[in-house]
Amino acid sequence: MSNREILNKLIDKYERSKSFSDKNKVSQSFSIEIGKVFPQYNDESKLDYFIAMNNGINELVQKKFIIKKIAHGEVIKSVSLCTESIPAIYDYLHRTPRKETQSDLLNLLDEYADKTADTVQEKETASIEISPLKAFIAEQKSRIEQNKNVEHFNGDIKEFNDILKGVREVLANEEEVFIRDFSVRVYGDSKRFEKLQSAITSILVHYGDYEDKETALSEYGIVKTPTYVCVKGNGVVTLGNQKINLSALHGDIAFSTQSLKEISQIAVLGTRVITIENLTSFHDYKETADFVLYLGGFHNKVKRDFLCMLHAQNPQKEYLHFGDIDAGGFYILNHLKKRTGIPFKPLYMDVSVLQKYSEQTKLLTNEDKKRLERMLSQSDFAEFAETMRYMLAHKCKLEQENVL
Repeated sequence: MSNREILNKLIDKYERSKSFSDKNKVSQSFSIEIGKVFPQYNDESKLDYFIAMNNGINELVQKKFIIKKIAHGEVIKSVSLCTESIPAIYDYLHRTPRKETQSDLLNLLDEYADKTADTVQEKETASIEISPLKAFIAEQKSRIEQNKNVEHFNGDIKEFNDILKGVREVLANEEEVFIRDFSVRVYGDSKRFEKLQSAITSILVHYGDYEDKETALSEYGIVKTPTYVCVKGNGVVTLGNQKINLSALHGDIAFSTQSLKEISQIAVLGTRVITIENLTSFHDYKETADFVLYLGGFHNKVKRDFLCMLHAQNPQKEYLHFGDIDAGGFYILNHLKKRTGIPFKPLYMDVSVLQKYSEQTKLLTNEDKKRLERMLSQSDFAEFAETMRYMLAHKCKLEQENVL
């Protein structure tokens, strides 16, 4: 135990109080009970600890930093902060006053709010892309006004700035890039982003529209390994000077990120375009009249860009999505529609399919039930309302691999 530990605990209480926020109309005192905060003080076998504690407290009393209250004999019941000595206590502790830290944080948040506003003027779609950062900034400014702790701030202003910078650069990224290369570009350090990744992805997931941390980065083309777009079926893809007739192939073909840049035309020869969530289902899908694309669960920027090109050149086709009949599957389809602007409709994701494959269904978990109930109250998922009610009533869900 040290004198600084006692003072820090008292200052912590003060900085969390209404008096600190100037919201208290009556005078407050700030004290701690020594025996409760430092249990060893009451342990009769720890005489040296008891003596050291008393000596430390008496030293702080002499400095007029605290006032002590005696229980009996030499036993100290509690100590109280001398509020008039608070500035001197900050100096003694070499501790930055909370109000000063809050002021620095507000300035930093305002700086990023201004950068965000500039981005909106520069980029037509930025109002959508940077919304998680805007929401995070607004929430943290509100927390400071309420004297609450700022999320993902551990006392290091530089690190918090790097977190904000990381979020902003992720949202502004437009080309597929490996995580290490992205880190070098943003921080000049190949490992810096990895150290901050948990905080950055937490902000994206909590304040944005993403399924989980793993997919939040790939949404913006920040990946560990290259993305491949797998397609098959009834169509012709023009790559450079070559025309690739997909219907002439016995299976699928995968285009790398680099190859995708060389595609100039995609001609859908049938009437339907199908996106499929699961790889096994993609390979099992035998309808050769359709143009079929493997989505790979949650879609990312590369696949969305390919789909947008596909739709722009084939707007008259019917666009369908085949995924799991569960909350995640509905979420993926809804998000696909929102992020591409393509009017996808569900394929094999209704009540009749649940009934046909009832023996292959699985029981809903408690989390499944909560998500479905939450979705039922949202207009975005109205087209799935009948299916979701059936699922809740029969406590079932179905993985698309079971749909033959």
